[in-house]
Amino acid sequence: MKSPPRATGMNRHAPPTPATTNNNGNQDTSQFILQTFLQSTEPMMRQMQATAERLAQVTERLQEKAANPPSEGPRTTARQLEPDLQGAHNRLIQYNQGATPNGGEDEVPRGPNGEVLINQHDPPVRIGQVDSSKDDKDKIHGLSIFDSQIDRAMMPEALPRSQYKGLYDVMNDIASLPGTCSPKEGGGDVDVNTDTTDIMQQFLETVESSKNPSMKTRITDIHYPKTSRHGLALIKSEANLFKAASTIAEDKELTSWNQRLCVQSYLHDRGYMKDFIDDYLEQSLLCLIIRETLTNYTALINKIRQKRIDGMSDAWKGSEAYLLLSHHSKELLRIRVHSTSKRLLLFQNYIYLCDAKAKNFNSNKITEKTITNVREENCLFQEALDSRLEALVEERLAEHLAKNKKENKN
Repeated sequence: MKSPPRATGMNRHAPPTPATTNNNGNQDTSQFILQTFLQSTEPMMRQMQATAERLAQVTERLQEKAANPPSEGPRTTARQLEPDLQGAHNRLIQYNQGATPNGGEDEVPRGPNGEVLINQHDPPVRIGQVDSSKDDKDKIHGLSIFDSQIDRAMMPEALPRSQYKGLYDVMNDIASLPGTCSPKEGGGDVDVNTDTTDIMQQFLETVESSKNPSMKTRITDIHYPKTSRHGLALIKSEANLFKAASTIAEDKELTSWNQRLCVQSYLHDRGYMKDFIDDYLEQSLLCLIIRETLTNYTALINKIRQKRIDGMSDAWKGSEAYLLLSHHSKELLRIRVHSTSKRLLLFQNYIYLCDAKAKNFNSNKITEKTITNVREENCLFQEALDSRLEALVEERLAEHLAKNKKENKN
């Protein structure tokens, strides 16, 4: 009897097949292959069956929980809170106008749960009021950026402290500092070394927000400190500069509108009414500094652009426009990288740009460059003047010698 053939090539891992020469042998081979297949897949089938049983148990528990919810009392919806919030909003307006709701001296507007809707003192800033603390790098309108009092001035009335961070986060830095890359545009590059940490932070914040079904889940922008989100870094040439200035001018209105939508959505999900949200967007300190930051950043880009137009004869590198761009780019990048929160990034961007605008966006390097240019121009002018005087003296001397020579001949 012949021995079975040796397995070769791609069949070297296949089970040995007995030699067959008739139909019975073919049936034996098929049964052997089927039995081998079933034996190899049996562990996987058992695992799949166990998984299906666990899924069925979880589904059953979820159905029971849905049929018998815990007795936490009726859930208050935003629509149910609307009359109370409307009344509180009206009382807030009366209070700001100097009237007390019920004639009492100490009564202040309160929300549906009794929370005070305003601080019992004059608001820290009014529309059109100039920031008197622009020379102080740690204060905004007299309020320290490291103190909790500034948060009460920034946030809408009755917003729980636990949700302050969420409102700061929806203040996209593409609005507070335009020209930066949003995650959709490729600016949110994930660092391999911090990938796991970022994902876990997003997961925990998603779980936390899911505890309240009335609020939409929002993923926090955790890439704001990255260099790729630094807008001025995108300007690397004269062409980039003119394109950035044109883009900011064209997109300024749309950028502001998108920022308003983010705030409206965030506050609407938390039961605030449209009139209240509109007032907050126009009068709040947070929205005010966002608008001023946008305006000052636009002014900075236009200043750099004008410097370049005035010095078109100079090479790009070494020009006043290049030095101005380099200086402010490094300072704003330093603020971004070292900011420990989106909140501080917004505050420090505002403070830096306000201070820079007050100085007409000039820096020591630009001043030195201007002084050097003036000195060089003076030197060139003096050299030209000396050359002209020397030529004039030689010309007059030659005329005088020629005149004397002519007189001597006579």
